[in-house]
This record gives sequence, structure tokens and C-alpha cells, in this order.
Amino acid sequence: MEWKATNPKLSVFHWDLLEEASPRKLAEYTHDEILEEGQETSGQRETLMFWINQDIIVPENEWQELLKQAISESPANETRKIILK
Repeated sequence: MEWKATNPKLSVFHWDLLEEASPRKLAEYTHDEILEEGQETSGQRETLMFWINQDIIVPENEWQELLKQAISESPANETRKIILK
């Protein structure tokens, strides 16, 4: 199963990692411009250090719904009959 953050404010970027990997880029572009450019045009070191190491805040209610869905769709649930509240 997959969950996707739909609110960009749920992503917490570590700008210090980008500064280490690409100080020139951080000096020349705003945070918004860098995020708008996206991962596709970034260098490999920058991608590994900045884009992959972001923190994502998952709203509790969305996490609970995903877990309920995973349990109810699990083949193991057919034999165990887990009751979700």
C-alpha cells in the first residue's frame, strides 16, 4: 500500500544537507525555486543528501485509515477475522 503527502507543508527539508552538497545552488536560488525545480534536475549527490532525507509528517487520522485498509485487505485477515473499530 502507498500513502502520498498531498500537502507540501508536510515535507520537512534539511536545508543544511543541501548547503553541504551544493552551497552555490543554495546561494543562487530561493527555497521555493529549488523545490519547484524538483528532484529530476538535481545532481546525484544533492539528490541523495537532500531529496531522500526529507522528513514527512503523516497526519494521524490518515495513518490510521491506511492501517485499517491494510488490515481489512490482508489475506491473513480472512482466517483471523480481525475486527476494526
